[in-house]
Amino acid sequence: MKPAVARSIAHVRDRALTFCAGNRKLEQLVHAVEIIEQDRVPGIIVEAGVAMGGSAIVIGHAKTLGRPLRLYDVFAMMPAPGADDGPHANEVYRRFVARQSSSPTDRNYLDRVDDLAPFVVDNLRDAGLDLKRDSICLLKGDFRETLHGDEAVALAHIDCDWVESIRVCLERLTGRIPPGGIIVFDDYGSFEGCRRFLDAWIDDHPEFQVLSAEWSLVVRRYADQQKAGAARWQSSASVQGRWVARARLAAMLVPSGNSVLDLGAGGMAVGNYLLPSCRYTPSDVVKRREDCLVVNLDDMTTFPEDRFDTVLMLGVMEYLRNPAEVLARIAKTAPRLVMSYCIGTDEALAYRRAHGWINDFDEVGLRALLQRAGWTVERWLAIGIADRHMEVLIACNRSNLGSPS
Repeated sequence: MKPAVARSIAHVRDRALTFCAGNRKLEQLVHAVEIIEQDRVPGIIVEAGVAMGGSAIVIGHAKTLGRPLRLYDVFAMMPAPGADDGPHANEVYRRFVARQSSSPTDRNYLDRVDDLAPFVVDNLRDAGLDLKRDSICLLKGDFRETLHGDEAVALAHIDCDWVESIRVCLERLTGRIPPGGIIVFDDYGSFEGCRRFLDAWIDDHPEFQVLSAEWSLVVRRYADQQKAGAARWQSSASVQGRWVARARLAAMLVPSGNSVLDLGAGGMAVGNYLLPSCRYTPSDVVKRREDCLVVNLDDMTTFPEDRFDTVLMLGVMEYLRNPAEVLARIAKTAPRLVMSYCIGTDEALAYRRAHGWINDFDEVGLRALLQRAGWTVERWLAIGIADRHMEVLIACNRSNLGSPS
């Protein structure tokens, strides 16, 4: 991070000019600006929901001089939340407008809420920005009246709290985000209605990759979705030894003397823990060593024709676009399947997308999927619990398949 940008973050925090002060939101916003500048993504920067101009100050220092920054806001009291925003959001708003909060940031905002635009301009200038030199302009009014245009938007910072405002922003901006462009949703982790709405939006827009889904939600339009997926698995970081314990447990579920096909073998850790009498065949989307078969499970024409006693599929199912087809194909290959899956413990789809997971089965749905593919569950083991998911290890059999030749 450039020293001037770091100083701008300290400036707005010290002066209580932003509601984005905590949870490293400003640092995350800077990183988004750095990405679009480094990758030379074409387009302007839009901020929808400016408040006192704190995050605009940081963006202004982080962006290149000639890239326009457009700041959209009513520059007055923010509108009230609606029914879709949930009771927590409505209670927060009620307390806010009643001045029942004593935070310096709230007081700064409320003391000037009748006309915030001059305060924002003063704050930008006090932070060393010049509106003309730095290509910054303020656009005052309801988003439905002001948020127009057809220019590409390299970065959109959407910080308008409520579902209806976010919906309008996405209606006006989604089609203007070019490949490589980024949207940062500030309020994803703050309000339930916002989170639910954005989870549904993400599910409907697979062309966007989730980069982060903690307090802020950060998504990026794929420059090339197929290449992005391939790059993920070609990276050595994707197969480093974080799953040794899972591999050891999975190997314990493989009978002695079995021929084993490992789909998505990664670092091939499980091969180290199989009994010596087992015959191990690794496979992955890239050839990780000489004996590794290249199998792309999104393209079933690459699936091995050989028969095996057991198929392993660890840390793979979450990434499948066609899980039912893959499970049915495995059933023609082996009478036994050992697989893992991370089941969500809440409704945060963005958290799953941030991991690259593109399907979302709960226990009931996963058991039903296996049953439809002809698999009978023998063992169902919870092997890891995180904040938002539980990983299970599942051993299945398909008794009507004969022994491999």
